[in-house]
Amino acid sequence: AIYKNATDNQYNIVTDYSNNAVCVWKNEENNLKELYKLYGHSGKVNTVTCFMDATSGAQCIVSGSDDKTVRVWNLSPDCSDCQWELFGHTESVNDVATYDVSGVQYIVSGSSDKNVFVWDYKNKKRFVLEHGAKVKSVTTYKDESKQYIVSLDDINNLCVWDEQFNKVSVLKQTNPFNVLTTYMETTEKQYFVSAG
Repeated sequence: AIYKNATDNQYNIVTDYSNNAVCVWKNEENNLKELYKLYGHSGKVNTVTCFMDATSGAQCIVSGSDDKTVRVWNLSPDCSDCQWELFGHTESVNDVATYDVSGVQYIVSGSSDKNVFVWDYKNKKRFVLEHGAKVKSVTTYKDESKQYIVSLDDINNLCVWDEQFNKVSVLKQTNPFNVLTTYMETTEKQYFVSAG
């Protein structure tokens, strides 16, 4: 994942790392320099993503782990710490994404427990989307004025969820693939993309 650092206006890279950590890197003269590590997970970190908090303007990282938790980290210049630890999954968290609807910022997590959780983390609410098979990837996309969540399971079913968290479509893929991401054509239209 990549985010723009407010202090030097440069882009930093965020990755999972050994020892159950999240690592933040800076590109200096075509070499990656480790800035710091974020510790707190008790299991392997499987996924990270970045977003800007709409209220504070702070850059944040979301991480998901084999410890069955999702963590939200605040990346202020003088402090990088875990602001929220989200519990509820009963197996590994395999992927995370962010989702903004009607002025609310949500975190989306997909897990081997066969569920997608949509977290309204600031208001301490969680919505459970029953996928039916182990979820290996999640993403979000916008189609004109509507937003959607897309989840991929380990038997290659794509589930599409609307803004009210209703399952609106299930697509069975004949070729196996592992990753979902979003491609933005314009500010009004995005596509989700899968890769094997």
